[in-house]
Amino acid sequence: MPRLELNLSGLNQQRTSLLELQAKQRQLDSDLAKQRATLDAALRAGQSPNVTGVMRAQLEAAQEKRSALDARRRDMQIGVDRVADGLLGERDPAQLTEALDGGQPIALLPMRLETRYFPTFPETPNSLRIRVYPDDINIIQHSAALTDSERQAGMDYWRSQFLQNNGEAERITRDLALTHGRSRCAWIVRVLTPDNAAQLGQDDPQNGGLVVPQFPDMPSIDAKAKQTRALLLPDRWCAIGYASGRREVFRVWGKRVPDELSLSPDWLNLDDKQREALFDGERAWLVDFDAALEKGMALQVDQSSVNEFLRRRHDARSFNLATDTLERLIVVGLEWTKDATQSAEELAELLAAQRDSEGLGFVPLGTPTNNTELSPSGYSQAEERNPPSNASESAQLPKEKDALQLLTDALGLPADKLTAEGIHNAHLAEQRTQLHMLNALWRGTFGHYLMELWNPSGAEDSERLLKMPTLYALRRYAVSYLRPAGALPLLRVAKQPYGILPIVGKAYSGVGDGVLESGIGKVLGVLRPIWEIAVQQKVPLLKDGDVDKAKEILQSAAWSQTAYYRDAANLCLIQNNFFPDGLNPQKPSKEGLIQNLLATFGVMSNSGSLPIVSCTSFPPDPPFPAVQLTGVPWVLADAQDQSKEAPAATTFATTPAQANYLRYMANNITNDALLNSYQSGPTLLQALLSYSVQMERHDAVASNEYLSLAANKVASVAAAGILYVEARQENVMHFAVNSPKELANVVIPALTGNATLGQYVAQSLAMQPATLQASVASKASDTLFESVKHIFPALRDVSTVKLSIGYLADRSVGELNWALKSTLDAFSYRLDAWYSARANRRLEQLRAKKPTGVYVGGFAWVENLKADRRPDSDGCLLAPSLAQAASAALLRSGFMANHEQGAFNIELDSQRTRRALDILQGLTRDQPLAALYGY
Repeated sequence: MPRLELNLSGLNQQRTSLLELQAKQRQLDSDLAKQRATLDAALRAGQSPNVTGVMRAQLEAAQEKRSALDARRRDMQIGVDRVADGLLGERDPAQLTEALDGGQPIALLPMRLETRYFPTFPETPNSLRIRVYPDDINIIQHSAALTDSERQAGMDYWRSQFLQNNGEAERITRDLALTHGRSRCAWIVRVLTPDNAAQLGQDDPQNGGLVVPQFPDMPSIDAKAKQTRALLLPDRWCAIGYASGRREVFRVWGKRVPDELSLSPDWLNLDDKQREALFDGERAWLVDFDAALEKGMALQVDQSSVNEFLRRRHDARSFNLATDTLERLIVVGLEWTKDATQSAEELAELLAAQRDSEGLGFVPLGTPTNNTELSPSGYSQAEERNPPSNASESAQLPKEKDALQLLTDALGLPADKLTAEGIHNAHLAEQRTQLHMLNALWRGTFGHYLMELWNPSGAEDSERLLKMPTLYALRRYAVSYLRPAGALPLLRVAKQPYGILPIVGKAYSGVGDGVLESGIGKVLGVLRPIWEIAVQQKVPLLKDGDVDKAKEILQSAAWSQTAYYRDAANLCLIQNNFFPDGLNPQKPSKEGLIQNLLATFGVMSNSGSLPIVSCTSFPPDPPFPAVQLTGVPWVLADAQDQSKEAPAATTFATTPAQANYLRYMANNITNDALLNSYQSGPTLLQALLSYSVQMERHDAVASNEYLSLAANKVASVAAAGILYVEARQENVMHFAVNSPKELANVVIPALTGNATLGQYVAQSLAMQPATLQASVASKASDTLFESVKHIFPALRDVSTVKLSIGYLADRSVGELNWALKSTLDAFSYRLDAWYSARANRRLEQLRAKKPTGVYVGGFAWVENLKADRRPDSDGCLLAPSLAQAASAALLRSGFMANHEQGAFNIELDSQRTRRALDILQGLTRDQPLAALYGY
């Protein structure tokens, strides 16, 4: 389908004019702030009424001018909406999605959804009302101008710095953070950085003393002129309702959403002489449903529209809003009136504004989101009132800003629009840690399972279902794209965390997929239905007031917390026969699954001789359950209790060298005695890693033997095989090799001289050292494999493992803990992580062609929605935030309990709120309360 070409030039021109008008309004707000400050100073100085009268008249004239300018802005916004609506023409709005470039991703931001059936009890409802509220990420309170108090505090801070008075500078930033928050404080200090900051602390030979700071020119603003706004919303919303069986029963489009939605009163445009509603005009959509409909932030679904939709779809089945249940209600919207470049720039500016106001950062994996008896949550409002980190603390953080770089690349943001300064935890390298853990553990865990359980015993390479090149190609795919803990970091805006997840459609198939990607897709296609059934049956869901299920959900973690094992005498191998006497330890469902999986590789048929997986060495499920692995720490034992895990912040000791078993293993990767001892070590990671390293070394030995051309048959990885070696005397001798250790002791003179294969590999590794090159986070996997490209091919894989272990040796116990657990999860039951890997690969392909640009939209959903026939509550409180709603609810509750005395009968109209803000602002300027009451 060809892309729909929209002419956006007229709309962009209208938007440019609107931005120019808004700039004029901000300048007028700045002038108003200065005039008001001048008038206040004159009144405090006791100037004559004639002087103050002239000033007051000038101020009133400026206010009238601002009101006229505000009216022009509203008219211009209506003009922008009219031009955008003109793009629709006679089209269905859904067709405008065809105007989006398929080579660019779409970032869907979450919204808050509220629903209400109407009319309410006791009448029978015939419509569904839907309200959409922007979430924290779309709401900004930042103003790129300084109030007088902010400017004065910022200048005093830098004057103290130039005078080398660090104590006074710390006090100022502490007070600023208490008043305005850490992020705004950091912004104030940053934008007021003197132009001569390089001369800080230097002597001034001309004027004597120290150099005086020279401040940049920054615009001013009255505190009342600050506005809370919602930006970067979709062009319009679409509500889609699904009945049982995911049958679509309605699709309703709303009106156009303005480019900017006001969320707070315009204090400068209120008349002191007239009481006015707190939310009126452009802000009425927050509390009035009809106004929200006009602003596109509400939708209404009528029974008649449902009937018409089903009629057009030739669906004879009915759906009654009053009695039937909506299995799922989805509200989604896209912004098609801006191209990908424009949307990416505005998204970067939005995130930068969050950084400089309410705060922007990244949340480390494993951070608790709730306060419990054992530990508090990972966010504290008290911390937001602490002063920002100083330069010395910032210098101690890693130079690589992995988290920010991954986010910037994924969203296609301009690199210069969102800098790391002021972004909390921009250095987090969790995705890099994950890929190195996957690479280090692959061969001894999932790779070993695939090699041994999916290949016939003693088969030659041509007879294997999964050959060595395929196994290592799959390993590189996993290292590059498999991220069970998330391919992108967890973003935090203010106190709200946001998980960012790349997704593709369930039936997605990449155009450039090779044999490996196609094979992975086929296997996932076979496993997905079984996995979905298991999810429905075993995943706890919070419904029907089940307290036990609620406890189970709240006590769950992001990755497995318990490990189990089963003893096995021999390996499970594919055998080319059926089980004797019908003794099949596999359940029929498992056997069918295995046959379907093998069919995806083209190795199954309907003939009588089928290669069936025989797991006779493992006991069947019940009555022989797996045994819990207890008393074995995951990563590092606690110094006080060897059976428990060390605290998450613990790092491995550097001395003695053996204490950091990861570093010691990386430096002694050819030491068999060490690796053998580590396999019975005190931690699970130590045992698994040492076994993986031994398997990697054996593969290197086998590869050298195979590439030497002295052998025409490669020995099995774990089972006995025949190895033909060309002797010195040119006559063929036959050696039976029964284990990897015996293969490592074979001498191939043409390749190794007098050394054994094991010694040859060890010598080669010592002679060809590899160094992990520095790289940006999105290229970390490519860089890992590029770092060993100069090494002999047979030694490259074991060299990457050595590099990965060396990297992991510097991480904390907490990082290694979640990386180990999530890796084992991905190698056992986390099918969703493998599906996400396809989306991660798709995103990488898109960014390789178009590094910048992104479309923006929004989404929200509700499940199991049904009309409530119970009597209504005492009333619905609509508020722009949960905090405001909670405050109003508490006040109403107090009033209803004490209404006879008139207690808590507090009116929060604009005039009272404005006066309260004046008093609070005066207190921040150290004015006495009595004087403020007098004013």
